[in-house]
Amino acid sequence: MNATAAQNPADVEKPVEAGHLADRGWRLTVYFALLVAVVAIAAAVATVYVFVQTDRDSRHTAERNATFAAGAAAKDLGEGVATLKATTASLATTPNIDEAATQPSCTLTFGSTGGLSDGHVDILKPDGSVSCSSRPRTGKAPLEGYGGAAWLKQVTDRPVLLGPLVDSVTGAQSVVSAARTPGHGFALTFVALGPVGRSLVAVYGGGRPVEFLLTSADGRTVLTRSIAPERWIGKPLANTPFAEDSGVERKDVDGTPRLYEQAVVPGAGWKFYAGEDEAAALAAGHRLRERQLVIILAGLALVLLATYAVYRRVAVPIRRLGAYVRATSALTPPEPVPVSGPAEVADLGEDVNGLIASVDRELRQRQQAEESALASEQSYRLLFESSPLPMWIHDAGTQAILEVNDAAVARYGYSLEEFMALTTADIVGPSETVEDQLADISRHLHKGGSKIKARTITHSVSFNGRPAHCVVAEDVGERERLESQLRQAQKMEAVGQLAGGIAHDFNNLLTVISGYGGMARNRVGVGPGARELDQIENAADRAAQLTHQLLAFSRQQVLDPVVLDLNEVIGAVSPMLTRLIGENVEIGVLTDEEAPPVLADRGQIEQVIVNLVVNARDAMPEGGTLTIETRQVHLDERYADEHAGVEAGTYACLSVTDTGKGIDRETQSRIFEPFFTTKDVGAGTGLGLATVHGIVNQSGGHLEVYSEPSFGASFKVYLPAAVGAAVVRAFAPARRPDRLSGTETVLVCEDDDLVRNLVETMLTENGYRVLAAARPDEALEFASAHDEPIQILVTDVVMPQMSGPELVDKLHAVRPELEVLFLSGYSAETVRLRALQDGAAFLQKPFDDVSLLQRIRSLLDPTERATTIGGERDDVHEPA
Repeated sequence: MNATAAQNPADVEKPVEAGHLADRGWRLTVYFALLVAVVAIAAAVATVYVFVQTDRDSRHTAERNATFAAGAAAKDLGEGVATLKATTASLATTPNIDEAATQPSCTLTFGSTGGLSDGHVDILKPDGSVSCSSRPRTGKAPLEGYGGAAWLKQVTDRPVLLGPLVDSVTGAQSVVSAARTPGHGFALTFVALGPVGRSLVAVYGGGRPVEFLLTSADGRTVLTRSIAPERWIGKPLANTPFAEDSGVERKDVDGTPRLYEQAVVPGAGWKFYAGEDEAAALAAGHRLRERQLVIILAGLALVLLATYAVYRRVAVPIRRLGAYVRATSALTPPEPVPVSGPAEVADLGEDVNGLIASVDRELRQRQQAEESALASEQSYRLLFESSPLPMWIHDAGTQAILEVNDAAVARYGYSLEEFMALTTADIVGPSETVEDQLADISRHLHKGGSKIKARTITHSVSFNGRPAHCVVAEDVGERERLESQLRQAQKMEAVGQLAGGIAHDFNNLLTVISGYGGMARNRVGVGPGARELDQIENAADRAAQLTHQLLAFSRQQVLDPVVLDLNEVIGAVSPMLTRLIGENVEIGVLTDEEAPPVLADRGQIEQVIVNLVVNARDAMPEGGTLTIETRQVHLDERYADEHAGVEAGTYACLSVTDTGKGIDRETQSRIFEPFFTTKDVGAGTGLGLATVHGIVNQSGGHLEVYSEPSFGASFKVYLPAAVGAAVVRAFAPARRPDRLSGTETVLVCEDDDLVRNLVETMLTENGYRVLAAARPDEALEFASAHDEPIQILVTDVVMPQMSGPELVDKLHAVRPELEVLFLSGYSAETVRLRALQDGAAFLQKPFDDVSLLQRIRSLLDPTERATTIGGERDDVHEPA
């Protein structure tokens, strides 16, 4: 088929063969999707990394700040403590310090150092009273001393550091560096702890919300704190949130999460903690993380946009190219595809166009070669397979059969598989060489053992590249038999035509004679000449009977058929049959009331019955059982195709069955030949069964015999059912009523595929439009979707999903005018009791096309008096 216009690429679907799926790579879309996925995963990883690393960096920075602050402050504090001790030691070791301290000119000064910014220096007498102090005096009243202080007992000659303790003079929590003087007095340097933390934060806090915590060397007592020092100095750390944790991340004494680093104050052993506020330390990192996340998302969006732009620039031209390739592949001849897109895609399009042109040339050449080979093979097949003569091909060396046609299979009696397993020697016989047997007329072997007289023609051929011989066999014996039958038929036809012509002309003369004779007889009445005219009429009647016999002989057919009831005929001849068969044979008669009447000559039918019964009696010399049976059967198209001269339709079957010695296959092939007999010489004429065969054929019927040696025989006579009134004429096969076809729309619902297809075929061949549904839901869909009228529903009664009556109720809701015909394999009475309402149209299975069409016409044409055939009968494929 040549295409004159290019197809739309979007309308061409790309065929995909299942066997090639494994060889195809991923689509370009997948690769871009993977690229986007990789970028997205990278962005996600980067985001996670930013989240984790920013938090980690913030913590690390805070820890470093805390480490620096703790170390620097502890170092500074250590220097201050060292200075404090040195000052105390210097005072305590000053010569005559005790006497100098009592002088009015004694002056002491406290200098801040290492974060120790608030304190005072005192020299005490042995009783604890103040000799000299850096505290200012108020009037001439002595300064308050420390007599009775318990901590003075801990002071030795070497400077000691005591605290925290309450300075009884100032009331502040303080530490004191004390040492004894040579005169057993005391040199004291007091430092208030409250301001220590704040001053260190101011120096080393860097403006951050950092907390400094100074504890005793054993870490149990708070010496000072930068936050609320008055509240915590001297308090134990036990049972505080700070004491519950250890390490860097812990809560301060107030419960605030912090990142702590610690250092030991040199010279004092105190533990100094610097704690960065965790929330404040991480806040900056969080802000940085958010900015970095925005940058990552923006970069990801740019990458996605760039990827999409590249994909559109690359993938779309490729996809368009593929669509054009698929579109042009459906054209004959293919057309070049448009070229567009990037240079690589354009180059690919040019290569595809070159490939299309090359493949098109090759395909044209191959198509021409294939068409030539196919034409040659078809010619050979047509000649070989359709030949009416048996043909086979055998190997030139082994004579093994390589190919055989249907005619050879049918003539030699083998199946196709059996024939292909033979050699030509098995066919022509082993007694002579194959070449001699194939040279001229010879006897071939049938599967059943019989000989076939055949003339063969052999010529050399090449079969699938190997030397072979083609053998053509002509059945000379069959031809000679057919020629003999033809000569006999021609002779009988000539005699029949002569007798028929004479009888016809003589009948015309008799008509004139009897007509005028009757007129003359009526005019004469009882007067003179009446007797002579009566004799003329009698002679005319006898001449008419003679012409009837001549016509019966010449035409080999029934001359005076009447409508007969086979059951009544059998009943009438039964007494005579009892006398014929003798006492040692038991006779049984089985008649079917449904057996239809037939159109035949009563005398000839009686002759058929008598001849078959006598033949059965002779087959049972020792006695046995003889059964005569009648029934209604239907011979279908397949049976008619397999039996020449038989037309499909309804028949009355008359069968005569015996329990005698049976008939072998070879005898069955000749049993109806005139003068053929298996009886002894003089015991029979060989015309009995030949007469039966002739009468049945003349009556428009068909005769079959079924027998096996030792198992008796059954002769079955099939006579067409009579239609209409009998007429005195040669029987013609019944014709179908004129009003069976139609143009209406029929909705068929039948769940059995074979029955549904049969009904659809019956209806469509008679002009109906058919909507065939396998299930009720399909029938409902057809009824809803079909815009035109639907005249009748033909439905099964019992179906899955819902029954036929339920389907009818649903369809009548939307199509109330719909006629309905129910089908069922159950009897009409049983179906109506179970499912149908009284008066519902019903046709029982099995049925023929006439029954169905008549029933439908009776529903569609209420005035049509079509005969509905719904009774029981036999659907016969091959009578048994």
